[in-house]
Amino acid sequence: MLKFEPITKYEKGILFSLLSQSWAKVWNDELEQSLREFDKEVFENPDTVGDCVFISTLNSNPIGMASWDLRQGPQLGIIGHNCILPEYQGRGFGNTQIKEILKRLNGQRFKKVIVTTGEEPFFKPARKMYLSCRFKETKRYDSCYNPPHKSIDYEIDLVKHPENMKLIEPTAKLKSEFFAMAKEFQADSDDTINGIGSIDIDDFDASVCRAKDHAKGISLPDGWVPCSTFWLVRQERIIGTCSLRHELNNFLKSYGGHIGYSIRPSQRGNGYATKMLRLTLQKARALGIKNLLVTCDNDNTASARVIEKNGGKLADKVKTKYSKTLTRKYWIDLAVKD
Repeated sequence: MLKFEPITKYEKGILFSLLSQSWAKVWNDELEQSLREFDKEVFENPDTVGDCVFISTLNSNPIGMASWDLRQGPQLGIIGHNCILPEYQGRGFGNTQIKEILKRLNGQRFKKVIVTTGEEPFFKPARKMYLSCRFKETKRYDSCYNPPHKSIDYEIDLVKHPENMKLIEPTAKLKSEFFAMAKEFQADSDDTINGIGSIDIDDFDASVCRAKDHAKGISLPDGWVPCSTFWLVRQERIIGTCSLRHELNNFLKSYGGHIGYSIRPSQRGNGYATKMLRLTLQKARALGIKNLLVTCDNDNTASARVIEKNGGKLADKVKTKYSKTLTRKYWIDLAVKD
C-alpha cells in the first residue's frame, strides 16, 4: 500500500533525485536548475512550502513525490511537481497521489484545483491520469520555457465533484449547519422541510438521538413506520436532508412514499437532488426493499425529473386529501442496478 510521508523524514536532495529520474527523457539545463531550486526551497521552508509536499513510499522505499500550492486558497489550489519513478509507473500510483492531494484540498474547503502538463508524447500518461481523476481540459497554450513547448491546463471543481458528497446520519456536530439550512427554508417561505425525518427543530439535540431509535423501529410516534434520516453533506456543509421509510402504511401508500427529500434553497439547480436520491436508493437496497415508491405533486416538474432520472416509472396520478394538486406515484425497481 502506498504511504505518504512528510519531507521532514528525508534529507535535502530527495526531491531532485526522484524528479530527475522520472523526467530524464525531457531533461535540459533549465529544468535541472529549476528542480534544484525547488528542492532547496522545500527543505529551507519545511513549515510552509515543505508542508505542501509529500514523498510516496512503497514498503518504506521512496517511489515518487507530489506537491501543491495553497496561496490562492480557498478559491483555487494548484498541483505542482509530481512524479513516480519509471520502474513503478503504469501501476496506478500516480493516480493515487493526485487523489490524495484532492482529498487534502477538499478537507480544507478548496473550491477548484488546476494542474498543468505538457502536450509532448512524454506527458501522455500524465494527461490520461488527470482525466481519469475527473479533471477537465481547459486550455492549451505556448509555455515560456526554454525550449518552448505546448502546455495544457486541467481543472476540477471540488464543490460539484460527486465523490465529495455523501449521506450521513444526523449529528450534533453539524448543529449550526442544520439551523443555517433551516433558516434558508424559512426565508424561502417554506414552512415544511420535506425529508426532515426524525429531526425536530425545536428539540434538536434530543431528536438527533431519537433518529437512531426511529431507524431501528424503537419509540416510534403513533402512525410512524421505521424511518432513517440522512443529510447530504459536502465539506461539512449540509446540502439537503432526506428520510427513508423502511415500509409503507396507508398514508405513505397514497401520498408520502418511501422517501422524502429537500435540497436547501441556496444549493438548488446543481443536480444535488438527483445525487441524494441515488444515494438514498442504495440505502434502501441495503435494507432489502425491492420495489420503492416515490411521490411528488403533479406540478413539481423538477422533482419528477429527479425521480425519473433515478429509474422512477410513473404508475398513476391520483387526487388525495393531502395535496391541492394531483399526486404522481412512481415506482423504482431496486432489483435493477443504477
